[in-house]
Amino acid sequence: MTHHGLMDPVAAADNMAWLEANHPPDQLAGWFGTGRRCVEHALKAHHLDAVEVAGEDEIKRQLDQKNPVLLMIGLSSYKILGVDLPGGHWMVAFGHEGERVHLTNLGTLTWDEIRAGWQSITARWIRMSGVGLATKER
Repeated sequence: MTHHGLMDPVAAADNMAWLEANHPPDQLAGWFGTGRRCVEHALKAHHLDAVEVAGEDEIKRQLDQKNPVLLMIGLSSYKILGVDLPGGHWMVAFGHEGERVHLTNLGTLTWDEIRAGWQSITARWIRMSGVGLATKER
């Protein structure tokens, strides 16, 4: 939303607080975070349409056009008795160079790391395995 001038990029914490208050996490009553449907509703509330971007090549094309892409990357959430519990994190890809993708939150990941994150239970659960979401104004 900051890319479209709808939120202040300097006020990230305030933006997230507002988004979570107005579009709260929706997976299993919020216990498992924010799903794709909730993200799409938040975008629509700001007069943006979510466009599914399938696969690395299409994501690269969007990034080359300076259009950021939302990705859900599966990450370990918690460990209980030595067992990793599945989790995930929404990130915005805003550029790429060779095998590296520049992301908010984590800095950079390789395409191999992104592919591995796409195979997580979390990404599959919310229909984000192998895809990203780009935005376009209505």
